[in-house]
Amino acid sequence: MNVLTSGITRFKRVVDKVLRELLIKGARVDEAVRAVEELREWIRDQAEKYNIEEGDVVELFIKYDIKDGEITWFFDESRIVVYKPSKLIDDLKEKLERAQEKISALEGKIRMVEEKIEEIESILSKIREILSEVSESR
Repeated sequence: MNVLTSGITRFKRVVDKVLRELLIKGARVDEAVRAVEELREWIRDQAEKYNIEEGDVVELFIKYDIKDGEITWFFDESRIVVYKPSKLIDDLKEKLERAQEKISALEGKIRMVEEKIEEIESILSKIREILSEVSESR
């Protein structure tokens, strides 16, 4: 009995990787395609059972045998390891997004304050000119 591993990959790509592995190992194309369709059904069942989504990262360890050119899967002795993002990472992403939104809002307020400062400086400059003219005319 052999063990085929997909390596760590996106769930939606795992079947393609298995097909390539079978072909590399010398399986006939028609038999590899037939076996992969059988495997695809098992994988769909596992996805439903364990709530595996296309974007999840997985690693497939599947036992099989090849006799007289025919591939036989041993699903009972096979497994899929699923790597989902942890809750902590999701929470940190949310906090980061909120912080970035706050920073953007603050940057907008800073620009408004800078514009007001420019307006005040312009008014002060005009007041100085008027005061200078008034003091010269005396």
